[in-house]
Amino acid sequence: MQILPPIWLLLSIVGMLLTHYFSPNIKLYTLNPFIFLTGLLLILFGFVLVIYCASLFRKHETPLRPFKESTALITSGPFKYSRNPIYLGMAIILIGIALLLGSLIPFLIVLGFFLIIHNQYVLREEIFMEKIFGEKFSLYKRSVRRWI
Repeated sequence: MQILPPIWLLLSIVGMLLTHYFSPNIKLYTLNPFIFLTGLLLILFGFVLVIYCASLFRKHETPLRPFKESTALITSGPFKYSRNPIYLGMAIILIGIALLLGSLIPFLIVLGFFLIIHNQYVLREEIFMEKIFGEKFSLYKRSVRRWI
């Protein structure tokens, strides 16, 4: 059984908090109002992006869960700009949290999350989508970036 991306997100958040508070960490900066506000806005933006994209899956009546057979290729909304806006939203949430914590290790966990999602989901999902949608997905892939 594969761990789903939202679980990876939660594990990353817990890992960021635990390593920040319970390990000797390298403080990158002292939190100031600008960094605090930026972190909060990134977290909010990431959540809104994830929720909006999930609603597009419901609207198009296609499964949100990775590797379930898709019934629609969504190319509207944020999918016009990124082939993976849900995963991007999750990474943005983690970057916002890392900014609020202000130490190095949380940023390394963001990188780890990105690598896991990219290698375990994104690359495999692209192969899956190409099998389902063929040329339609190939055209989409050529015209829209994988991340941003």
